[in-house]
Formats: sequence, structure tokens, C-alpha cells
Amino acid sequence: MTKNLGGYPKQSAVNALLTDAEGQTYDFHVSNHSGVSSSIFDFQDRNKLWPDIVFTGTIQLRSTTLTAVLEKLGPSASKFDALVLDVQGAELLVLKGAGAFLDKVRYVKLEASDFEAYRGACTLEAVSAALAERGFLVRRKDRFAEKEGVGAYYDVLYERHA
Repeated sequence: MTKNLGGYPKQSAVNALLTDAEGQTYDFHVSNHSGVSSSIFDFQDRNKLWPDIVFTGTIQLRSTTLTAVLEKLGPSASKFDALVLDVQGAELLVLKGAGAFLDKVRYVKLEASDFEAYRGACTLEAVSAALAERGFLVRRKDRFAEKEGVGAYYDVLYERHA
């Protein structure tokens, strides 16, 4: 991640497991496919869309919150106007751990499914309802994967209602 950001001097990488709680231990399930589908949640119906992606191991990680990470970054974090999430079903946990920071951003972009892709994880409907309570409306919703009888995955852009 740090290497990928090398050409962007105004960006930095933070390696952390973000949830809604500080210091909790989670089993983090690591997937094949370069780890892209790794999650704190077990697969539920996600593998019905991508059957070749499997968990290859589990490691234990301690969580932190977005609020705690931003506090470490200092005053520069107050200049952010967007939050981009791709956290494999943990979107609601990250948003809950965002605290007052969420009230300062204009945009939230995330990936979510309209079915239970990961066991116990949030769905698009739950994330949209939580963000609506904080003043965000769906600005754009693009479906990028779908299987009949299972559901679909979306990239969604939310914007704070003026």
C-alpha cells in the first residue's frame, strides 16, 4: 500500500483493523486472490458469486477506530472531505468508529452488497439507512457484480445533504 501511494505525496498509508471499538481482538480471515476478500467475517453467500475465492488462513488482529487513527494524524485530518471504504462487510463498524469525523466529511464511497455476503456483516440497506440518519443521500450507485437468486454488489457514493 505504501509503495502504491509513492507517487502521491499528499496521501499516506495506515495499516490498521478499523471497527467500532478500540483494542478488541478479531480473527481476520485471509483469502487467496491477493487477500482482496479478507475479512473479520466468515463467508456467507459471497462465494456464490466468486467460488474461486476462499480463505487460506486466519490471523488475530487488534482493532482500533477511525477516530483514534485520525487523532494520531493530527490537525491535517480535519481537512478530509471524503471517506472511502472497502472493508468486506465491516462498513457499519467503521462508520460507528468514525465518531464526529463523519459529521465533517461531504462524501462517503463504499462497496456493499444487497445480500448477506459475509455472515453477520452489514448489507447495502443497513449502510444506507445508517448514513441517511447522519444526513447522507445516495448520489450514485453502480452495480458491478450480480448473480440471479443471490444478489448484487455495488459501488455507492453518498453525499451529505446540504
